[in-house]
Amino acid sequence: MLEILIHENMILLTYMVIGFLAFRLKLLHTSHMEGLSRVLLGISLPSAILYSLQIPLSRELLRDIGITLIVAVAILFSTLAIGRLSARLLGVKTGEREVWVGCCIFSSILFIGMPIVEAMYGERGLAILVTYNAVYNVALFSMGVRIFSAGKASTVSLAGLLRNPAIIATAAGFGMFLLNVRLPAPLLDASKSLGGLTVPIAMIITGSMIAGSKLGSLLRNKRVYLFSLVRQVVVPVVLLVMFKSIMEGGVLLGIAFLVSAMPSGASNSAFAETYGGRGGEASQYVVMSTLISIFTIPLLFLLV
Repeated sequence: MLEILIHENMILLTYMVIGFLAFRLKLLHTSHMEGLSRVLLGISLPSAILYSLQIPLSRELLRDIGITLIVAVAILFSTLAIGRLSARLLGVKTGEREVWVGCCIFSSILFIGMPIVEAMYGERGLAILVTYNAVYNVALFSMGVRIFSAGKASTVSLAGLLRNPAIIATAAGFGMFLLNVRLPAPLLDASKSLGGLTVPIAMIITGSMIAGSKLGSLLRNKRVYLFSLVRQVVVPVVLLVMFKSIMEGGVLLGIAFLVSAMPSGASNSAFAETYGGRGGEASQYVVMSTLISIFTIPLLFLLV
C-alpha cells in the first residue's frame, strides 16, 4: 500500500513540476488559468464523479456510504475545533483567523485523493471518496460561507450549491447508482476519458500557481508553515487516533485517514476572496499545504 501511495504522489508531483515549468517558460499565462479552471470544474471533475458512481448496487457499499456520511460530518466538526483551537493558541488575529479555520476545514478531497484512492482501494474506494466530497461541498456552501465572511453572511448559498457541476454530477451519479442504471457505453467511455483529465489539470494549475506566486514572500511567511503543520500533521494524527478507537482497519479507515490528511482545497482561495477579501492569504495556505502533503501523506500513512 505504501509503495502505491508513494508512486501516486510522485505522479502528482510530476504534474505540478510540469505546471511550474510551463508557467515559467511562458507556455501558460495567468490568463489561461480561468479557462483551465472552468474545464476542470465544469467538465472533467463532474465526468470523473459520474464515472466513479457507475458501479453495481450492493448492500455492503450502501452500508459503507452510510457510515461515510457520519464519519464525514465527524471529520468536519473535529477539524473545525482543531482549526479554532490552533488559531487561538498560535495568536492568529481576528480577520486572519477565519481564513485559517476555513482553509483548515475544507481540503482537496478529489483532486489529490482520486488517483491515490483508486490505486489503493479501487471503485469501491472512489464511491466512498465521492460521498466525502458531497458532504464537504454542502458544508462549504453553508458553514464555509459563514466562516469566510466572519459570520456576516448568515444565509446558505443555495443558488451556488445548486449551480455547482460537481454537486449536480454527484446527485445524478448517486441517483443512477441507487436505481442501478448504467450509462450507454459511448457516454461511459467519454466520462472516463474526460474524468481522466481531472488530476493532471488540477496539479498543472497548482504548479502554475506556485510559479506565479511571490515565492520569496511565501517562503518567509512563518504562519504558512505553522498552518501546514496543523493541517498536514496535527489534524490527520488527532483524527487517526480517534478513528482507530472506533473503526476497524481496512478501506473505511484508510480513506478516512486520507481525507483528513489532504491539503487545503483550491476553492478556499475563491471563497476567502469573495466573502472576506483575503484570497491571497488563503492561496498561500493552499500552495504550501499542497507541497508539504506530497511528503506528509506517505509518511503518516505508516501509522494507519
